[in-house]
Amino acid sequence: EPMNETTTTIGSRPGLNRSGHPRRQLHQRVPADFPVFHAVGNKVGCAYTRNISETGVFIQTKEAVDIGTELLLELFLDLGDEVPSITAPARVVWQGSDASGFSGMGCRFLAMDVGAKVALRKAIDRIRSRPQRSAA
Repeated sequence: EPMNETTTTIGSRPGLNRSGHPRRQLHQRVPADFPVFHAVGNKVGCAYTRNISETGVFIQTKEAVDIGTELLLELFLDLGDEVPSITAPARVVWQGSDASGFSGMGCRFLAMDVGAKVALRKAIDRIRSRPQRSAA
């Protein structure tokens, strides 16, 4: 399975997990520009996602959140005719820049109810079904 540079960076060791071995992604990330609220205790921030998968999300933000911090995310998904919000706890697993040069934090979802999983899967499928732009 090909590794995705966007999701294979932990700290400053691109492509490696904490043990120094190559990371493997179970779910491929897709580009996504969804509004997201992220809360740690009483501190709430608003940002946008840059990419998302069934297991995590990269959030573009200048607000530093320590690796290992658990936060609550509220994502506003674009399903075409509706924009549902889903809420899920997550953990910051890395911070830095993604492959496109956007700075922010990579978060892994910790839990998600069935309705949220279904909505997230629909949003990801909708993105994957869009025609790909050719690099001209």
